[in-house]
Amino acid sequence: MDARRFPAWQDEEDRGLPEDAPEGLLLGCPHCGGAGRLVEEVTGAAAARCFIRCLGCGARGPAFAADLTATDRREAEARAAEAWNRRTEP
Repeated sequence: MDARRFPAWQDEEDRGLPEDAPEGLLLGCPHCGGAGRLVEEVTGAAAARCFIRCLGCGARGPAFAADLTATDRREAEARAAEAWNRRTEP
């Protein structure tokens, strides 16, 4: 399974991405460097949560709640990708 692509959030200082990074890039796992993949788990009749999980070690980013409308799901997917790509200085 390939990692999904997302709209870029251009805040290099917060995310650690170079200014010329391709749009929608998911950074490698901060633990093992593996590829990330979007996971959407249905949590109720009209609700889901979205997060990125590493295909290598299974690490995951924070989950974001969404209803099952397309707009809300896209927003939750984008927030999950933004959180996955955020890196802090050592």
